[in-house]
Order: sequence, then structure tokens, then C-alpha cells
Amino acid sequence: MATVQKSQHSHFFLLVGCIVHLSNFCSTTTAQFDYFKLVLQWPNSYCSLKTTHCPRTRLPSQFTIHGLWPDNKSWPLSNCRDTSADVLKITDKGLIQDLAVHWPDLTRRQRKVPGQKFWVTQWKKHGACALPMYSFNDYFVKALELKKRNNVLDMLSRKSLTPGDQRVDVSDVNGAITKVTGGIAILKCPEGYLTEVIICFDPSGFPVIDCPGPFPCKDDPLEFPSSVKKKVPRSVSIGGSTLGLEKGASFSLTNTNTGY
Repeated sequence: MATVQKSQHSHFFLLVGCIVHLSNFCSTTTAQFDYFKLVLQWPNSYCSLKTTHCPRTRLPSQFTIHGLWPDNKSWPLSNCRDTSADVLKITDKGLIQDLAVHWPDLTRRQRKVPGQKFWVTQWKKHGACALPMYSFNDYFVKALELKKRNNVLDMLSRKSLTPGDQRVDVSDVNGAITKVTGGIAILKCPEGYLTEVIICFDPSGFPVIDCPGPFPCKDDPLEFPSSVKKKVPRSVSIGGSTLGLEKGASFSLTNTNTGY
């Protein structure tokens, strides 16, 4: 009986040890990662999704940064612990202005002094996993550098893939990006919109590499809207009159989309 209890205790402590080990691996400031993912989003697609609300009167006319995510090929890497500072705040005014243009929070109204919640959240969830390779400020500087070096809208326009009413093929989008970067990107296409483009980089020197996947977009043509579209019910009231709409119809919200 004593032998059985001893064995059970040993297994219990072994299990606890494994859990602690995994927890420390995911939350320490020296998490292991194999590559970086630069996640770029197309504002008009993102703001067209049923689950999003973008109160801005103008949206950027370029792909904007969603995040720069250290990752590895074994499991998703996130929520690493940053013990270097209790209060995280970007103080460099030039950096703040640059981030406001290239890394805006599309779900918040534009302000003269941008809020930093979105940036700090991205750091805590993803950026801290790059410690000690990149500090808090250096992480954002590197993200901006990579984004400016990889102008996705320009890559697509070279192949006549431009925002508008005409849909774009997944293979054409992938081909346009690979031709310039030399690497295979990941596309995200919720609700049939070309919403995100993810470009992967080797941490050593930051050459573009093939993203390891998964690749969720199928071969169906994707919407690449030049303005925000929203799904509407089967009927809508305009000027006191009720108009019937076909199932699945959509409409475009007026958006000058002049950018920043």
C-alpha cells in the first residue's frame, strides 16, 4: 500500500513539475522562437467584417500593422511575461506619430494624441516573447522598419491587383507577394475578404522566409474593397421607404479613404 501511495505521489509531483516547466517556458523573458510574423491588415476589409466596428471617418489607404509576432514551429507563442517594467509607455513623439500612421487602432476614433492601449496589448501578448532580443521600444521600431520595407499594396498593384469591386484570386495575391519578397505568405480571409497578409522573417538578419502555415484561405476569389462594406438585413428603410434586398446583399459606406 505504501509503495502505491509513493508511486502516486511521485507521479503527482512529476505532473506538477511538467506544468511549472511549461508555464515558465511560455512566460519567461527568454522564450524560444524560430521566426517573426509581420501581420498586416487591409482596413476596408477588416472594418467590413460583421464582428468589427470602426468609428473612424477616414481609414488608411494602405495595409496597416496588426502586430509583429515572434513564433515557433511547434506551438503558438504568446503572453510571455515582461518583468522589465511595471508601466509600459512609448515616450518618443516621433515614434508615436509613426505608429499612429502605420499601426493605428482601427476600432478607436482618431485623436491628436493616440491612445497606446493597442500597442501595449500587442507587446504584452506577442512582443515580450522577443525579449531580450528586442526591448519595448526597439520592438516597435523593428515592426515599422519591416512594414515600410514590404509595401504589400505596391506588390499587388504591380500585378494589377487593386482595391475595388472586382475580386482577386488567392493564387494571384500569393504570387504577387512571393515575386517581390521571395517567400510564401499567409493570407487571412474571414467572410471572403482579403483581410490580413502575414509575411515571415528569419530573426537573423530578417530575410523573408516561407511561412510554415497553416494557410486558411482556399482558392475562392476574395473581396478586396476600396471602401467599407457591411452586410444588411433583407430590407432597409431609406427616407421613410422600405426597400427589399436580395439575400446576402451588401452596401458600401461612404468613405473618402484619403488615408493619413
